[in-house]
Amino acid sequence: MLTLVHSADTVEETPEERPASVRTVLVPGTLLDFLRDRTTGPAAQAELPPVVGPAQLDDSDLHDDDLDAELMDRLQEMYRNALPARLSAISSHTVAGDAPGVASAATTLAGTSGQLGHPEVASICRAIASDARRGVLAHSRVQELQALAGA
Repeated sequence: MLTLVHSADTVEETPEERPASVRTVLVPGTLLDFLRDRTTGPAAQAELPPVVGPAQLDDSDLHDDDLDAELMDRLQEMYRNALPARLSAISSHTVAGDAPGVASAATTLAGTSGQLGHPEVASICRAIASDARRGVLAHSRVQELQALAGA
């Protein structure tokens, strides 16, 4: 038996520990070459860009300063319009004792809130989701969330 590995780091056993019938051959780039050969389209066949290390990163690339103000306004409006339904879903799943439903709804709202600059709402939603995944339906946290969100 022949085993091809991409990196020496992936070989878990020494040659002495390996059965005689199994031989490991280190072939750099094997997996990458295999995948690229089976991918279609010009983008897949193009040369890969050089890897960018931490020294070459520009901090301004990590911020959303270039996000259009009009787009952000539209996203915030969509968030405000969807908020009552999201809060209602969390509340109704809590009342129904549906822990997976609570976790799902709270996780969704936490992600959206965090991305759109509402860290307090995101924090409470993460706590609600965490509790729900453990089977705890924290009605007091849901009330706190509704008060914070102005519902």
